[in-house]
Order: sequence, then C-alpha cells, then structure tokens
Amino acid sequence: MYTNKHIITYNTPGDCFTILLLLLLLLLLLLLLLLLLLLLLLLLLLLLLLLLLLLLLLLLLLLLLLLLLLLLLLLQQQQLLLLLLLLLLLLLLLLLLLLLLLLLLLLLLLLLLLLLLLLPLLLLLLLLLLLLLLLLLLLLLLLLLLLLIIIIIII
Repeated sequence: MYTNKHIITYNTPGDCFTILLLLLLLLLLLLLLLLLLLLLLLLLLLLLLLLLLLLLLLLLLLLLLLLLLLLLLLLQQQQLLLLLLLLLLLLLLLLLLLLLLLLLLLLLLLLLLLLLLLLPLLLLLLLLLLLLLLLLLLLLLLLLLLLLIIIIIII
C-alpha cells in the first residue's frame, strides 16, 4: 500500500511564484493603507484650511466694523476711546497676519501631502503592472506545461 505521506515534496518554481505573489499583494495592501491614511490626513487639512478661512473672514468683518467705529469716534473727537480702538485695531491686524501665515503654512503642507500622495499612486500602478506581468508569466508557464503534457500523451 502506497500512501501520500511517503511522497517528499520539493520547492517548485510554482511555490516561489506563489510566495512572490503573496508578498506583492501584501505590499500592495500596505501601499493602499498608506494611501488611505494620506487621504484622511489631506481631508483633515482641508477641513482645517476651511475653518481658518472662515476665521479670517470673521476677523476681516470685525476689522471693518472697528474701522467704522473709528471713523465715528474721529467725527465725535473722543480721545480715550479712540486710543483704545486703535490698540484693538492693531491687535486685530496682528491676529490677521498670524492667521495668514498659518494659512500659508497649511497650504504648503497640503501641497507637500499632495506630492506624497501622487508618489504612492505611481508606485501602486507599477506594482499592479508587475503583479499583472507575473500572473501572465505564471499563466504562460501553465499553458506550456499543459502543452507539454498533451504532447507527451500524444506520443
């Protein structure tokens, strides 16, 4: 009686291909995960940018109101209130400047993130192409093996 447990199996090129394909798939999944994380970060940065723009708009509106008040006080000749209002205006302008700098920094960060996002996409495309080529090669090897078996059967 001959059983399967007596058969010793060796590493065949098919096994190597399977391992290589599994490794490529794992790398592909890791790249997809990285891409999703970058997209999430991008969305968060865009949301932050939107909030900062809204804040900027509100500050500009406040600045306009303060300027109108300043004009009114100038017309009424009240020195103390005028000085207080000028200080407030100065503070508001400094805040606006800070906000604009923050917006600029955020935009630069977004640009960098977009560049980083495009790089994995290209890498992902290359990996997909490589995976496709490996599958094609495996298919060709199987067809060759099938052809060989058919030739042996015919002979």
